[in-house]
Amino acid sequence: MYNRTTGLIQGVDVALGFNRMVGKTVLHYRILREIGKGGMGVVYKAEDTKLHRAVAIKVLSTDLVGDEKARARFLREVRAASAIDHPNICTVYEVNEVEDVMFFVMQYVEGKTLKKFISGRPLPLDQALEFSLQLTDALAEAHRRNVVHRDIKSSNIMLNERHQLKILDFGLAKLLKAAESSAADGIMDLTQVGSPFGTASYMSPEQARGEIADSRSDLFSMGVVMYEMLTGRLPFRGKSSVDVMHAVMHEDPTPLGDGFPQRLQQLMSKLMAKDKNARYQSADLLLEDLRALVRSHYVEQGVIPTDKSASLQATRQPQKGKGLMGKVSSWVQRTFNTGALVREETSGTPSATPDITPSMWQSRDKKAIAILPFKNLSGSPEDDFYSFSLADSVITELAQLRDLVFRLPPYKDHYQNKDVDPRAVGAQLSVDAVLVGGYIKSGERFRVTPQLVDVITGEIVWSEKIDVDARDI
Repeated sequence: MYNRTTGLIQGVDVALGFNRMVGKTVLHYRILREIGKGGMGVVYKAEDTKLHRAVAIKVLSTDLVGDEKARARFLREVRAASAIDHPNICTVYEVNEVEDVMFFVMQYVEGKTLKKFISGRPLPLDQALEFSLQLTDALAEAHRRNVVHRDIKSSNIMLNERHQLKILDFGLAKLLKAAESSAADGIMDLTQVGSPFGTASYMSPEQARGEIADSRSDLFSMGVVMYEMLTGRLPFRGKSSVDVMHAVMHEDPTPLGDGFPQRLQQLMSKLMAKDKNARYQSADLLLEDLRALVRSHYVEQGVIPTDKSASLQATRQPQKGKGLMGKVSSWVQRTFNTGALVREETSGTPSATPDITPSMWQSRDKKAIAILPFKNLSGSPEDDFYSFSLADSVITELAQLRDLVFRLPPYKDHYQNKDVDPRAVGAQLSVDAVLVGGYIKSGERFRVTPQLVDVITGEIVWSEKIDVDARDI
Protein backbone atom coordinates (compact mmCIF):
# COMPACT_ATOMS: atom_id res chain seq x y z
CA MET A 1 0.00 0.00 0.00
CA TYR A 2 0.99 3.68 -0.35
CA ASN A 3 2.93 5.10 2.63
CA ARG A 4 1.99 8.81 2.91
CA THR A 5 4.99 9.50 5.13
CA THR A 6 7.72 8.01 2.94
CA GLY A 7 6.03 8.48 -0.41
CA LEU A 8 6.83 4.85 -1.30
CA ILE A 9 4.46 2.27 -2.68
CA GLN A 10 5.03 -0.93 -0.65
CA GLY A 11 2.50 -2.48 -3.00
CA VAL A 12 0.98 -0.64 -5.93
CA ASP A 13 -2.16 1.28 -5.03
CA VAL A 14 -4.30 0.29 -7.99
CA ALA A 15 -6.80 3.03 -7.19
CA LEU A 16 -4.16 5.67 -7.94
CA GLY A 17 -4.32 4.75 -11.61
CA PHE A 18 -1.43 4.47 -14.06
CA ASN A 19 -1.04 8.17 -14.71
CA ARG A 20 -0.28 8.84 -11.05
CA MET A 21 2.52 6.26 -10.75
CA VAL A 22 5.14 8.63 -12.19
CA GLY A 23 7.40 9.82 -9.38
CA LYS A 24 6.50 6.91 -7.11
CA THR A 25 8.71 3.95 -6.14
CA VAL A 26 7.74 0.32 -6.64
CA LEU A 27 10.04 -1.87 -4.58
CA HIS A 28 13.47 -0.44 -5.53
CA TYR A 29 12.34 1.01 -8.88
CA ARG A 30 11.60 4.73 -9.08
CA ILE A 31 9.08 5.44 -11.86
CA LEU A 32 10.34 8.29 -14.06
CA ARG A 33 7.93 8.59 -16.99
CA GLU A 34 5.53 6.70 -19.22
CA ILE A 35 7.14 5.62 -22.50
CA GLY A 36 4.50 3.47 -24.15
CA LYS A 37 1.09 1.79 -24.01
CA GLY A 38 -0.14 -1.50 -25.37
CA GLY A 39 -3.23 -3.65 -25.29
CA MET A 40 -2.09 -5.32 -22.08
CA GLY A 41 -0.38 -2.58 -20.14
CA VAL A 42 1.76 0.52 -19.83
CA VAL A 43 5.54 0.73 -20.08
CA TYR A 44 7.50 3.14 -17.89
CA LYS A 45 11.09 4.25 -17.76
CA ALA A 46 12.37 3.75 -14.23
CA GLU A 47 15.55 3.90 -12.18
CA ASP A 48 16.85 0.81 -10.42
CA THR A 49 17.92 2.47 -7.16
CA LYS A 50 20.01 -0.55 -6.13
CA LEU A 51 22.07 -0.92 -9.31
CA HIS A 52 21.74 2.72 -10.42
CA ARG A 53 20.68 1.94 -13.97
CA ALA A 54 17.77 2.83 -16.19
CA VAL A 55 15.22 0.08 -16.76
CA ALA A 56 11.85 -0.32 -18.46
CA ILE A 57 8.91 -1.62 -16.45
CA LYS A 58 5.81 -3.08 -18.05
CA VAL A 59 2.77 -3.08 -15.78
CA LEU A 60 -0.35 -5.11 -16.51
CA SER A 61 -3.37 -2.87 -17.06
CA THR A 62 -5.43 -2.39 -13.91
CA ASP A 63 -8.67 -3.38 -15.63
CA LEU A 64 -7.12 -6.75 -16.48
CA VAL A 65 -5.83 -7.58 -13.00
CA GLY A 66 -8.68 -9.95 -12.31
CA ASP A 67 -8.55 -11.59 -15.75
CA GLU A 68 -6.82 -14.93 -15.30
CA LYS A 69 -6.23 -15.34 -19.04
CA ALA A 70 -4.54 -11.95 -19.29
CA ARG A 71 -2.40 -12.71 -16.22
CA ALA A 72 -1.38 -16.05 -17.69
CA ARG A 73 -0.54 -14.39 -21.01
CA PHE A 74 1.50 -11.74 -19.20
CA LEU A 75 3.51 -14.40 -17.37
CA ARG A 76 3.96 -16.26 -20.63
CA GLU A 77 5.41 -13.10 -22.16
CA VAL A 78 8.00 -12.92 -19.39
CA ARG A 79 8.94 -16.58 -19.57
CA ALA A 80 9.29 -16.40 -23.34
CA ALA A 81 11.45 -13.28 -23.32
CA SER A 82 13.59 -14.32 -20.36
CA ALA A 83 14.39 -17.67 -21.99
CA ILE A 84 16.23 -15.94 -24.84
CA ASP A 85 19.75 -14.56 -24.51
CA HIS A 86 20.54 -12.65 -27.68
CA PRO A 87 22.06 -9.20 -28.37
CA ASN A 88 19.13 -8.26 -30.62
CA ILE A 89 16.38 -9.18 -28.15
CA CYS A 90 15.49 -6.97 -25.20
CA THR A 91 16.72 -8.56 -21.94
CA VAL A 92 14.21 -9.30 -19.16
CA TYR A 93 15.63 -8.80 -15.66
CA GLU A 94 12.81 -9.92 -13.37
CA VAL A 95 9.09 -10.43 -12.91
CA ASN A 96 7.19 -9.47 -9.79
CA GLU A 97 3.72 -8.99 -8.34
CA VAL A 98 2.78 -6.45 -5.69
CA GLU A 99 -0.72 -5.98 -4.31
CA ASP A 100 -2.20 -8.03 -7.19
CA VAL A 101 -0.50 -5.85 -9.81
CA MET A 102 1.93 -7.73 -12.03
CA PHE A 103 4.92 -6.19 -13.76
CA PHE A 104 8.26 -7.15 -15.21
CA VAL A 105 11.51 -5.28 -15.47
CA MET A 106 13.52 -5.25 -18.68
CA GLN A 107 16.43 -3.57 -20.37
CA TYR A 108 15.85 0.08 -21.22
CA VAL A 109 16.88 0.78 -24.81
CA GLU A 110 17.85 4.37 -25.58
CA GLY A 111 17.03 5.21 -29.16
CA LYS A 112 14.10 5.19 -31.55
CA THR A 113 11.85 2.58 -33.10
CA LEU A 114 12.77 1.17 -36.47
CA LYS A 115 9.44 2.57 -37.70
CA LYS A 116 10.53 6.11 -36.84
CA PHE A 117 14.01 5.52 -38.24
CA ILE A 118 12.54 4.46 -41.60
CA SER A 119 9.99 7.31 -41.62
CA GLY A 120 8.60 6.39 -45.02
CA ARG A 121 11.92 6.40 -46.87
CA PRO A 122 13.97 3.41 -48.11
CA LEU A 123 17.14 2.63 -46.18
CA PRO A 124 20.46 2.20 -48.01
CA LEU A 125 20.73 -1.39 -49.24
CA ASP A 126 23.80 -2.15 -47.10
CA GLN A 127 22.01 -0.95 -43.98
CA ALA A 128 18.74 -2.75 -44.74
CA LEU A 129 20.61 -6.01 -45.29
CA GLU A 130 22.67 -5.61 -42.12
CA PHE A 131 19.50 -4.92 -40.09
CA SER A 132 17.84 -7.95 -41.71
CA LEU A 133 20.75 -10.14 -40.59
CA GLN A 134 20.42 -8.91 -37.02
CA LEU A 135 16.68 -9.53 -36.87
CA THR A 136 16.80 -12.93 -38.55
CA ASP A 137 19.55 -14.09 -36.22
CA ALA A 138 17.43 -13.03 -33.25
CA LEU A 139 14.37 -14.87 -34.57
CA ALA A 140 16.47 -17.97 -35.20
CA GLU A 141 17.52 -17.99 -31.55
CA ALA A 142 13.95 -17.44 -30.35
CA HIS A 143 12.60 -20.21 -32.57
CA ARG A 144 15.28 -22.62 -31.37
CA ARG A 145 13.80 -22.08 -27.92
CA ASN A 146 10.31 -22.76 -29.28
CA VAL A 147 9.22 -19.12 -28.91
CA VAL A 148 7.10 -17.45 -31.58
CA HIS A 149 6.81 -13.66 -31.32
CA ARG A 150 3.61 -13.33 -33.39
CA ASP A 151 3.75 -9.53 -33.63
CA ILE A 152 6.99 -8.70 -35.45
CA LYS A 153 6.72 -5.14 -36.78
CA SER A 154 8.98 -2.12 -37.14
CA SER A 155 7.36 -0.33 -34.18
CA ASN A 156 8.26 -3.32 -31.96
CA ILE A 157 11.94 -2.97 -32.82
CA MET A 158 14.24 -0.40 -31.21
CA LEU A 159 17.41 0.98 -32.75
CA ASN A 160 20.03 2.09 -30.24
CA GLU A 161 22.85 4.60 -30.66
CA ARG A 162 25.23 1.86 -31.89
CA HIS A 163 22.78 0.97 -34.68
CA GLN A 164 21.98 -2.30 -32.95
CA LEU A 165 18.39 -3.50 -33.20
CA LYS A 166 16.43 -4.88 -30.25
CA ILE A 167 13.17 -6.79 -30.63
CA LEU A 168 10.64 -5.75 -27.99
CA ASP A 169 7.27 -6.93 -26.72
CA PHE A 170 6.84 -10.64 -26.52
CA GLY A 171 3.29 -10.00 -25.28
CA LEU A 172 1.86 -12.24 -28.00
CA ALA A 173 4.61 -14.85 -27.78
CA LYS A 174 3.65 -18.49 -27.58
CA LEU A 175 5.73 -21.33 -26.23
CA LEU A 176 5.29 -24.00 -28.88
CA LYS A 177 6.00 -26.96 -26.64
CA ALA A 178 3.44 -25.72 -24.15
CA ALA A 179 0.89 -25.39 -26.95
CA GLU A 180 1.71 -28.88 -28.25
CA SER A 181 1.22 -30.41 -24.82
CA SER A 182 -1.90 -28.40 -23.99
CA ALA A 183 -4.25 -30.79 -25.77
CA ALA A 184 -3.00 -33.72 -23.73
CA ASP A 185 -3.28 -31.68 -20.54
CA GLY A 186 -6.75 -30.42 -21.39
CA ILE A 187 -5.60 -26.79 -21.45
CA MET A 188 -6.86 -24.47 -24.18
CA ASP A 189 -4.34 -22.12 -25.75
CA LEU A 190 -4.89 -18.54 -24.57
CA THR A 191 -5.00 -17.23 -28.12
CA GLN A 192 -8.21 -18.74 -29.44
CA VAL A 193 -8.41 -20.09 -32.97
CA GLY A 194 -10.61 -17.82 -35.07
CA SER A 195 -9.38 -14.54 -33.56
CA PRO A 196 -6.75 -12.65 -35.58
CA PHE A 197 -3.84 -11.79 -33.30
CA GLY A 198 -1.16 -9.35 -34.40
CA THR A 199 -0.98 -6.09 -36.36
CA ALA A 200 -2.87 -6.14 -39.68
CA SER A 201 -0.14 -4.73 -41.94
CA TYR A 202 2.45 -7.23 -40.67
CA MET A 203 0.44 -10.37 -39.94
CA SER A 204 0.69 -13.51 -42.02
CA PRO A 205 -2.23 -14.84 -44.11
CA GLU A 206 -2.87 -17.60 -41.58
CA GLN A 207 -2.99 -15.02 -38.78
CA ALA A 208 -5.41 -12.91 -40.82
CA ARG A 209 -7.65 -15.98 -41.12
CA GLY A 210 -7.53 -16.47 -37.34
CA GLU A 211 -5.57 -19.71 -37.62
CA ILE A 212 -2.82 -20.89 -35.31
CA ALA A 213 0.49 -19.19 -36.10
CA ASP A 214 3.86 -20.91 -35.91
CA SER A 215 7.42 -19.75 -36.54
CA ARG A 216 6.71 -19.36 -40.27
CA SER A 217 4.29 -16.54 -39.43
CA ASP A 218 7.18 -14.67 -37.82
CA LEU A 219 9.15 -15.14 -41.04
CA PHE A 220 6.31 -13.67 -43.11
CA SER A 221 6.23 -10.65 -40.78
CA MET A 222 10.00 -10.44 -41.06
CA GLY A 223 9.53 -10.20 -44.82
CA VAL A 224 7.14 -7.28 -44.34
CA VAL A 225 9.69 -5.47 -42.16
CA MET A 226 12.42 -6.11 -44.74
CA TYR A 227 10.16 -4.79 -47.52
CA GLU A 228 9.49 -1.68 -45.44
CA MET A 229 13.22 -1.11 -44.90
CA LEU A 230 14.02 -1.61 -48.59
CA THR A 231 11.21 0.49 -50.07
CA GLY A 232 10.07 2.83 -47.30
CA ARG A 233 6.51 1.56 -47.61
CA LEU A 234 4.41 -1.40 -46.48
CA PRO A 235 3.65 -4.19 -48.98
CA PHE A 236 0.00 -4.52 -47.95
CA ARG A 237 -2.17 -1.43 -47.58
CA GLY A 238 -5.83 -0.48 -47.37
CA LYS A 239 -8.31 2.01 -45.94
CA SER A 240 -9.15 -0.26 -43.02
CA SER A 241 -7.72 -3.24 -41.17
CA VAL A 242 -10.18 -5.45 -43.03
CA ASP A 243 -8.88 -4.14 -46.38
CA VAL A 244 -5.30 -4.72 -45.26
CA MET A 245 -5.99 -8.29 -44.10
CA HIS A 246 -7.71 -8.99 -47.43
CA ALA A 247 -4.57 -7.79 -49.22
CA VAL A 248 -2.38 -9.93 -46.97
CA MET A 249 -4.42 -13.01 -47.86
CA HIS A 250 -5.01 -12.41 -51.58
CA GLU A 251 -2.65 -9.82 -53.10
CA ASP A 252 1.03 -9.99 -54.01
CA PRO A 253 3.33 -7.11 -53.04
CA THR A 254 4.68 -4.84 -55.76
CA PRO A 255 8.14 -6.17 -56.77
CA LEU A 256 11.13 -4.36 -55.28
CA GLY A 257 12.22 -3.04 -58.66
CA ASP A 258 15.19 -3.12 -61.03
CA GLY A 259 17.59 -1.49 -58.58
CA PHE A 260 17.69 -4.58 -56.35
CA PRO A 261 19.53 -7.89 -56.85
CA GLN A 262 17.37 -10.58 -58.42
CA ARG A 263 18.33 -12.96 -55.61
CA LEU A 264 16.92 -10.50 -53.08
CA GLN A 265 13.60 -10.37 -54.95
CA GLN A 266 13.49 -14.17 -54.99
CA LEU A 267 14.25 -14.30 -51.27
CA MET A 268 11.48 -11.79 -50.54
CA SER A 269 8.95 -13.69 -52.66
CA LYS A 270 9.71 -16.90 -50.78
CA LEU A 271 9.62 -15.11 -47.42
CA MET A 272 6.14 -13.66 -48.06
CA ALA A 273 4.58 -16.64 -49.80
CA LYS A 274 0.86 -16.97 -49.02
CA ASP A 275 1.23 -20.70 -48.39
CA LYS A 276 3.34 -21.19 -45.27
CA ASN A 277 4.62 -24.48 -46.69
CA ALA A 278 6.14 -22.55 -49.61
CA ARG A 279 7.96 -20.16 -47.28
CA TYR A 280 11.28 -20.63 -45.55
CA GLN A 281 10.62 -23.39 -43.06
CA SER A 282 12.98 -22.02 -40.44
CA ALA A 283 14.80 -18.81 -39.57
CA ASP A 284 18.08 -20.73 -39.79
CA LEU A 285 17.44 -21.48 -43.47
CA LEU A 286 16.54 -17.85 -44.13
CA LEU A 287 19.69 -16.76 -42.32
CA GLU A 288 21.87 -18.99 -44.50
CA ASP A 289 20.36 -17.59 -47.72
CA LEU A 290 20.47 -14.02 -46.43
CA ARG A 291 24.13 -14.33 -45.50
CA ALA A 292 24.95 -15.78 -48.91
CA LEU A 293 23.08 -12.92 -50.58
CA VAL A 294 24.88 -10.30 -48.47
CA ARG A 295 28.25 -11.91 -49.15
CA SER A 296 27.55 -11.78 -52.89
CA HIS A 297 26.51 -8.13 -52.55
CA TYR A 298 29.79 -7.21 -50.88
CA VAL A 299 31.85 -9.34 -53.23
CA GLU A 300 30.41 -7.46 -56.21
CA GLN A 301 31.60 -4.29 -54.49
CA GLY A 302 35.10 -5.77 -54.30
CA VAL A 303 35.56 -6.86 -50.67
CA ILE A 304 33.69 -7.76 -47.50
CA PRO A 305 34.17 -5.02 -44.87
CA THR A 306 36.20 -6.28 -41.91
CA ASP A 307 33.49 -5.33 -39.43
CA LYS A 308 30.93 -7.46 -41.31
CA SER A 309 32.91 -10.71 -41.68
CA ALA A 310 31.81 -12.24 -38.37
CA SER A 311 28.11 -11.59 -38.99
CA LEU A 312 28.36 -13.26 -42.40
CA GLN A 313 29.77 -16.55 -41.15
CA ALA A 314 27.48 -19.56 -41.33
CA THR A 315 25.32 -20.27 -38.30
CA ARG A 316 26.48 -23.87 -38.16
CA GLN A 317 29.73 -24.86 -39.78
CA PRO A 318 29.45 -28.11 -41.74
CA GLN A 319 31.07 -31.11 -40.11
CA LYS A 320 34.28 -31.72 -41.95
CA GLY A 321 34.09 -34.74 -44.20
CA LYS A 322 30.32 -35.10 -43.76
CA GLY A 323 28.33 -34.76 -46.97
CA LEU A 324 29.07 -32.65 -50.03
CA MET A 325 29.19 -29.23 -48.34
CA GLY A 326 31.29 -30.66 -45.54
CA LYS A 327 33.88 -31.94 -48.02
CA VAL A 328 33.85 -28.67 -49.96
CA SER A 329 34.40 -26.91 -46.62
CA SER A 330 37.27 -29.26 -45.77
CA TRP A 331 38.90 -28.62 -49.15
CA VAL A 332 38.64 -24.83 -48.81
CA GLN A 333 39.98 -24.79 -45.26
CA ARG A 334 42.81 -27.18 -46.09
CA THR A 335 43.74 -25.34 -49.28
CA PHE A 336 43.52 -21.72 -48.21
CA ASN A 337 44.02 -21.85 -44.46
CA THR A 338 47.10 -24.01 -44.27
CA GLY A 339 48.85 -23.17 -47.54
CA ALA A 340 49.22 -26.88 -48.27
CA LEU A 341 48.84 -27.46 -51.99
CA VAL A 342 47.00 -30.59 -52.95
CA ARG A 343 47.45 -32.80 -55.99
CA GLU A 344 44.42 -33.93 -57.98
CA GLU A 345 42.94 -37.01 -56.33
CA THR A 346 40.27 -39.60 -56.91
CA SER A 347 38.33 -38.94 -53.71
CA GLY A 348 37.64 -36.25 -51.12
CA THR A 349 40.31 -37.62 -48.79
CA PRO A 350 42.97 -35.00 -47.91
CA SER A 351 46.36 -35.55 -49.47
CA ALA A 352 49.42 -35.68 -47.24
CA THR A 353 51.74 -34.82 -50.15
CA PRO A 354 51.93 -31.11 -51.00
CA ASP A 355 52.72 -30.04 -54.53
CA ILE A 356 55.50 -27.58 -55.40
CA THR A 357 54.30 -24.03 -54.82
CA PRO A 358 53.87 -22.36 -58.23
CA SER A 359 54.39 -18.74 -59.27
CA MET A 360 53.04 -15.95 -57.10
CA TRP A 361 51.51 -18.29 -54.48
CA GLN A 362 54.88 -18.45 -52.75
CA SER A 363 54.23 -14.85 -51.62
CA ARG A 364 52.53 -14.05 -48.32
CA ASP A 365 50.79 -11.02 -49.81
CA LYS A 366 46.99 -10.87 -49.67
CA LYS A 367 45.51 -12.55 -52.76
CA ALA A 368 42.41 -11.67 -54.75
CA ILE A 369 40.30 -14.55 -56.07
CA ALA A 370 37.31 -14.61 -58.40
CA ILE A 371 34.71 -17.35 -57.93
CA LEU A 372 32.66 -18.47 -60.92
CA PRO A 373 29.45 -20.52 -60.84
CA PHE A 374 30.20 -24.25 -60.97
CA LYS A 375 29.38 -25.95 -64.28
CA ASN A 376 26.64 -28.59 -64.48
CA LEU A 377 28.43 -31.32 -66.45
CA SER A 378 25.38 -33.60 -66.61
CA GLY A 379 23.31 -31.03 -68.51
CA SER A 380 20.24 -31.90 -66.46
CA PRO A 381 18.26 -28.67 -65.79
CA GLU A 382 17.01 -29.98 -62.43
CA ASP A 383 20.60 -29.92 -61.15
CA ASP A 384 21.34 -26.34 -62.26
CA PHE A 385 20.70 -24.83 -58.85
CA TYR A 386 23.88 -26.47 -57.52
CA SER A 387 25.84 -24.10 -59.77
CA PHE A 388 25.41 -21.15 -57.42
CA SER A 389 24.97 -23.05 -54.15
CA LEU A 390 28.39 -24.67 -54.51
CA ALA A 391 30.00 -21.31 -55.23
CA ASP A 392 28.21 -19.83 -52.21
CA SER A 393 29.47 -22.70 -50.06
CA VAL A 394 33.04 -21.80 -50.99
CA ILE A 395 32.34 -18.10 -50.31
CA THR A 396 31.00 -19.03 -46.85
CA GLU A 397 34.36 -20.53 -45.96
CA LEU A 398 36.50 -17.86 -47.62
CA ALA A 399 34.62 -15.09 -45.78
CA GLN A 400 36.29 -16.30 -42.59
CA LEU A 401 39.83 -15.81 -43.94
CA ARG A 402 41.41 -12.39 -43.75
CA ASP A 403 44.22 -13.08 -46.19
CA LEU A 404 41.93 -13.26 -49.21
CA VAL A 405 39.90 -10.77 -51.20
CA PHE A 406 37.36 -12.56 -53.35
CA ARG A 407 35.11 -11.36 -56.12
CA LEU A 408 32.17 -12.56 -58.13
CA PRO A 409 31.70 -11.45 -61.74
CA PRO A 410 29.04 -8.70 -62.04
CA TYR A 411 26.82 -10.86 -64.25
CA LYS A 412 27.15 -14.34 -62.83
CA ASP A 413 24.36 -15.77 -64.97
CA HIS A 414 26.50 -14.99 -68.03
CA TYR A 415 29.03 -17.61 -66.89
CA GLN A 416 26.63 -20.34 -65.76
CA ASN A 417 27.25 -23.61 -67.63
CA LYS A 418 29.54 -21.85 -70.12
CA ASP A 419 33.07 -22.70 -71.20
CA VAL A 420 35.15 -19.72 -70.09
CA ASP A 421 38.82 -18.79 -70.11
CA PRO A 422 39.73 -18.33 -66.41
CA ARG A 423 42.74 -16.16 -67.30
CA ALA A 424 40.58 -13.77 -69.34
CA VAL A 425 38.00 -13.51 -66.57
CA GLY A 426 40.76 -13.03 -64.01
CA ALA A 427 42.36 -10.23 -66.00
CA GLN A 428 38.97 -8.53 -66.41
CA LEU A 429 38.33 -8.66 -62.65
CA SER A 430 41.95 -7.83 -61.68
CA VAL A 431 42.43 -10.90 -59.50
CA ASP A 432 45.34 -13.26 -58.90
CA ALA A 433 43.42 -16.48 -59.41
CA VAL A 434 40.05 -17.80 -60.56
CA LEU A 435 38.17 -20.64 -58.90
CA VAL A 436 36.23 -22.77 -61.38
CA GLY A 437 34.61 -26.12 -60.99
CA GLY A 438 32.27 -28.68 -62.41
CA TYR A 439 29.87 -31.17 -60.92
CA ILE A 440 27.94 -34.18 -62.11
CA LYS A 441 25.19 -36.26 -60.52
CA SER A 442 25.04 -39.84 -61.73
CA GLY A 443 22.69 -42.24 -60.04
CA GLU A 444 23.49 -42.30 -56.34
CA ARG A 445 26.85 -40.54 -56.74
CA PHE A 446 27.72 -36.85 -56.89
CA ARG A 447 31.16 -35.57 -57.94
CA VAL A 448 32.57 -32.03 -57.67
CA THR A 449 35.87 -31.01 -59.31
CA PRO A 450 37.06 -27.58 -58.08
CA GLN A 451 40.15 -25.99 -59.62
CA LEU A 452 42.09 -22.84 -58.79
CA VAL A 453 43.77 -21.29 -61.82
CA ASP A 454 46.69 -18.83 -61.60
CA VAL A 455 45.76 -15.86 -63.82
CA ILE A 456 49.36 -14.91 -64.64
CA THR A 457 50.74 -18.33 -65.56
CA GLY A 458 47.58 -20.27 -66.38
CA GLU A 459 48.73 -23.04 -64.04
CA ILE A 460 46.18 -25.09 -62.10
CA VAL A 461 47.33 -24.24 -58.59
CA TRP A 462 45.04 -26.74 -56.88
CA SER A 463 42.63 -29.36 -58.11
CA GLU A 464 40.62 -32.05 -56.45
CA LYS A 465 37.81 -34.57 -56.98
CA ILE A 466 35.18 -34.75 -54.25
CA ASP A 467 32.86 -37.75 -54.35
CA VAL A 468 29.82 -38.17 -52.10
CA ASP A 469 26.62 -40.17 -51.95
CA ALA A 470 23.89 -38.11 -53.66
CA ARG A 471 21.67 -38.69 -50.62
CA ASP A 472 24.15 -36.72 -48.48
CA ILE A 473 23.71 -33.51 -50.48
